[in-house]
Amino acid sequence: MRGIPIPSEALEEIGAAESGDGGSSRNKRINPITGQYLDDELRDIEASGLKGLEDMTDEEKEREAEKLFVLFERLNKTGVINVENPVRTAMQEGRFEEIKSDNEDSDEDGDNEAGKGKGKAKA
Repeated sequence: MRGIPIPSEALEEIGAAESGDGGSSRNKRINPITGQYLDDELRDIEASGLKGLEDMTDEEKEREAEKLFVLFERLNKTGVINVENPVRTAMQEGRFEEIKSDNEDSDEDGDNEAGKGKGKAKA
């Protein structure tokens, strides 16, 4: 296969799967991102002690989101990736328009501050 050696364990597993004697690897679901069998992935997560999203509290989820934000900001500043805040981009391109809130319509003198700064994305 193009000069790439295949480990003997892999050949044995492929042979077992094709012959049908105990080769259940064809029926296993594979994570398309990691390429790992989902069963093995779940076992590895449980063994490492990592929590899934359903096991996390809201505070833990927020902390993880903040960590991801910091990591992406660091990658952006070092030039590894180039990303822009989509809300900031939309505002700069004028895709937001100021709308009146219900409070402004019912205010007699029109000096209500509640609706200022609110925007709605244009389609």
